[in-house]
Order: sequence, then structure tokens, then C-alpha cells
Amino acid sequence: MSTMPVFFSFERPNRFRLEMNMGSKWFASLFCNGTELVTYVESLNKYTQKDAPEFLTPSVMRWAGGNGMVIQNILMSDNPLREMTKGLEDIKEIGIEELDGSSVSVFEMKRLTGSLPFFRFLSGTGKNMSIKMRLWIGNRDFLIRKVFFTADMDRLSKGMPENQRERMKELTWHITRKHRAVKINPFFTDKVFTFTPPDKAELVQKLR
Repeated sequence: MSTMPVFFSFERPNRFRLEMNMGSKWFASLFCNGTELVTYVESLNKYTQKDAPEFLTPSVMRWAGGNGMVIQNILMSDNPLREMTKGLEDIKEIGIEELDGSSVSVFEMKRLTGSLPFFRFLSGTGKNMSIKMRLWIGNRDFLIRKVFFTADMDRLSKGMPENQRERMKELTWHITRKHRAVKINPFFTDKVFTFTPPDKAELVQKLR
């Protein structure tokens, strides 16, 4: 089992900061201050720099090198409800629980893998299969507080090249995302979204 803390700040129309931590170092950071879009990898001490888009969309993070994760996709969409419900089937309410001291409603559903950023690498029949998901939604603030899904990668990898599928046989993913320390409409200083290159950091065209 592995854990990856993610810190994300976002302000419309085109400012955001994303930091993803795997272990002792930030392995990737993305900054967009409204003028420049920067992707930085600490282990390489290298970064790329592009003009900022006029508006942020889920595809911007993929173009910059980010994951295009579920919650970020919803926040950046011009239609959050449509983004949230894309590819959903068989939605049912499970009940009410306590999560981190707050009351939440739990929903179970199926979602097409092709609508989830985690599975963009799939090809063949796997892109049109469904997986089970659960959402925990706050009863006071209506925020998505937790996401969980299980993916049978042996089943989903059908149709992929055999050398890729071999690595996924008898493999099951259990992925949980928790959203903590959520702040709505905070005040941001310009510094939050501005990248300052570390000592000896190298500006490159592509991160390798």
C-alpha cells in the first residue's frame, strides 16, 4: 500500500498550484500564476515553462504533465455537475456515516473507466467497462470528502498488447482519496501560484 499526499489550490479563471508527494520529496509540482504555466520535478531539478492558458480546463493539467484527477477535473470544468456525473450508472444511496467527525452520505455507483483519468492508458475493451465506486458527501457542506474504487486490472486490460497485459494479470487496484483541510473561497496572495526556481534548477523543453 502506498500513500500520496496532494495539495491543490485553484482560483478561476487561470491560477492553480498542485503538489504531489511520493516519499521524502515532492515528485511533481505544477504552478499557473495567470501568465506562466510551470511543471517542476524535484528529483530531476528541472522544470518546463509555457504560456498560461486563458482559462483552465481538465486537459490543461494533462498537457502540463499532471494527472487530471477526478476532483480537479470537477473544479475546473465549466459544468461541474456534468463532469461529476459523466459515465455514472446504477447510482444508489447506501446510508449516513461519520467521517473525520462529520456526517456524510454514502453513495455507490458504477462508472465507465473511459471517463476516469486514472485509466486513460487502457485500450481495447477495458475502456468501455465499468468499475464500482463509492462517494462520501458532506451533509452540511455537500463537498466530496472521500472517493473509493476497486479495479480488477486483469479484466480491464483485455485487448491491450500482451507485453502490457502480462504485468496486470491477477492485479487489483484499491484506490481511496480523502479530501481534508478543504477551504472554500480563501484569500490567495500572488506568491501561492508563483514558481521560484530552486538553486541550480534547469529550464528544459521536456521533462525526461
